[in-house]
Amino acid sequence: ELLPVSDRILKMRQEGEQPNEPHTIHPSGVDTNINPNPVPVRRMLPVISWVQAGHWTTAETVLRNLPQETPTLPDIADAGPNAFWLQVQGISNYPEYRHGEYICIDPDWQIDELQTGDMIVATCMGDATFKQLVVEPDGSRYLKALNPDWRPQIMPIGEDCLLVGLVVAKYALVKRRR
Repeated sequence: ELLPVSDRILKMRQEGEQPNEPHTIHPSGVDTNINPNPVPVRRMLPVISWVQAGHWTTAETVLRNLPQETPTLPDIADAGPNAFWLQVQGISNYPEYRHGEYICIDPDWQIDELQTGDMIVATCMGDATFKQLVVEPDGSRYLKALNPDWRPQIMPIGEDCLLVGLVVAKYALVKRRR
């Protein structure tokens, strides 16, 4: 049954259902599903390279020494003061994260604050990687690729591994058809 949005929401409420998200209703009665009040950009965050992430020591050390021409992307609400962006490379976490998308990393987290399912960036033996964290009941941790066809699927977290940060957002460009 096709109803104008306001009637559809009213009917849902009468039937005891709640709309799962707020709707913006244009005067024409069309559900625009777009927030007419854009979120202001508080600051721009640097896009660092995987080489820089692989040589991670502290956020201050890496972020303080960025070249002037470092590209940037807008901040997000959940990003900490030292957050930055990385561009996804490869398909180890496909289809959830695609090659070329950007992920926002918040380095202001400690490994014991994270839980199974969190997506993290870690550096092991000088190479940065982006995987899902798995914490076993005994407290042991490992990294897992989301792509079931990726090998190796599981990566142990050794003593040489260092948490770079928690993935708090992703940003993808929309591909245009020509």
